[in-house]
Amino acid sequence: MENHNITIGSDSNWQPMTIHRIEKVTKSSMWPALVLTDDGEAYVKPMGTNRGPHPIACELVGSLLAQWFGLPVPDFCIMELDKISTEMIIDKGGKAIPGPAFASRRIHQAVPWDGSGKSLEKLEKNDIISRLVVFDTWTRNWDRCPPEGDDRRTNKDNVLLTSGNGKLRLWVVDQGECFSHGGELNEQISNIDRTKDKKVYGLFDEFKPFIRKVFLEDSIEMLRKVENSKVVIEGFIKAIPSQWQVSDKACKALNEFVSSRAAFLSDNNYIVEKLRYCGGNLL
Repeated sequence: MENHNITIGSDSNWQPMTIHRIEKVTKSSMWPALVLTDDGEAYVKPMGTNRGPHPIACELVGSLLAQWFGLPVPDFCIMELDKISTEMIIDKGGKAIPGPAFASRRIHQAVPWDGSGKSLEKLEKNDIISRLVVFDTWTRNWDRCPPEGDDRRTNKDNVLLTSGNGKLRLWVVDQGECFSHGGELNEQISNIDRTKDKKVYGLFDEFKPFIRKVFLEDSIEMLRKVENSKVVIEGFIKAIPSQWQVSDKACKALNEFVSSRAAFLSDNNYIVEKLRYCGGNLL
């Protein structure tokens, strides 16, 4: 894709064109910068980190899939960064590289989930937890809650909440470790050990009392639609800018992974039985 500054995956017309100032740079693996644009505040993930551009590609495709899957994702787009991006200090003194970056609209008043079950009781949509666990398992996303037995810490900051009318709304952010655990996207993505990975991802202990069989079945039905949505999903992958250096073979493997893993999880209600084993309440 050669044309940037294109809104991708947003229901609105949100498409910032210019960065007015850089407000803060977060010292994390992808060094996101909170910036003020001509269309409000945004979190921008540029090229230039020591992890390379592939996690940004995972962020883009993961966010597109999350939105397609019915999860609430903040508006996002690909934004072309010019020379002002060199002011973003990243990667132990390095500089952001001008070119296409992933931009996500800042949701004002959003706060990270506090990790309590009490706050989850106030969600306006009580199917969202089951759907999020299925999504993270489908995409093998380690960056919210890794599978049971993994020694990586959970990351509750990747679940945001906003309030209104006495209810809370959950927002899904940070898909940069989908598919490849933050590593390189290559032909190995579609290996059988990945497509048929039996671990459950995204299942915080506090989520378990809110898992419901009827909501899981709705999510499984969405996974079954992947087979008939190949053109749409292929379009998500084709949206990866060439500057992010994901090879055609890697793109093909990623497409195969998304489809094959959806089929694996939806066959024979596999994910329902797996969550029963993990202690989910399947009433």
